[in-house]
Amino acid sequence: MRDNFSLGTFLNQFPALEWLDISNNGLSGDLIIPYNTTLVELNASENSFDGKFVIPDNSEIETFFSNGEYKLRVLNINSNYFKGNLIIPKNSSLTILDVSQNQFSGNLNIGENAKLKKLKINENNFQGDLIIPKNSPLKILEAESNHYNGSLNIGENKNLEELNINNNYFKGNLIIPKDSALVKLFRFFLHKMDPLFTAKVINK
Repeated sequence: MRDNFSLGTFLNQFPALEWLDISNNGLSGDLIIPYNTTLVELNASENSFDGKFVIPDNSEIETFFSNGEYKLRVLNINSNYFKGNLIIPKNSSLTILDVSQNQFSGNLNIGENAKLKKLKINENNFQGDLIIPKNSPLKILEAESNHYNGSLNIGENKNLEELNINNNYFKGNLIIPKDSALVKLFRFFLHKMDPLFTAKVINK
């Protein structure tokens, strides 16, 4: 069961299930979330998942739900062994996603159309630039202890309230809009940043 766990097969037994906690069960292999799931919240943290991780693309979700809206809002997969790129579909309805303490790598694309308000990617291997789109509703981003070595671009985003980028390798200029909600909280984190962070904070 633990080595051959299939979330889709499990959910077929509970067609109306909205909340599922399978954390700390020693489960391994793939974690593929069905695009027609009724789940609102899934906790799959503290397992041994090391295969494919798929957040479904919901472009055809109208077929399954009369209001055309995907249900999954909260997803926690922290403390597993997932590798490779993390793909968050632009039409995902997730509002909270925790993928911390895995082995994800490459660039992370935070789409403007995503509904994410809280994203935790701490302790992975993400690298390159970190770009937060202007229209992203993201309020909290925890990106501590990665391998980011490019620029940090907040652009004109006015929703971000909390940002933790400690223990990375960012370089270049960091531009924060004058009316950003982040400024006070950012200064709270500033003294904790890795000494290799060479960005200049510019209020634009």
